[in-house]
Amino acid sequence: MYKCKENGLTYYETFGELLNTDIIDAFEYNENYYISPRPEWFHDERVWKVNKKTKQLTVIHLVETFLFDEDKKIPLDVETLKKTVCTQQNTVRMT
Repeated sequence: MYKCKENGLTYYETFGELLNTDIIDAFEYNENYYISPRPEWFHDERVWKVNKKTKQLTVIHLVETFLFDEDKKIPLDVETLKKTVCTQQNTVRMT
């Protein structure tokens, strides 16, 4: 995890780091998790796309998720997701 010098926003390098933040929304769609941490400023509309198999993180804009088929989005309980990943990887701090 690091702070970007240009914009001061936090960027996560691992799935565990992302899950240790204050998450306000999470869902599954097409073999990926989409996780929205609490915004760091008013116009922070980043969503973190996480490949379920590789756990690779990609930052996308919230607007991109508006194009998804709502019937295929599966809401995720953040605490259950944390427990599942913690069990699998033993890297997530439970809060």
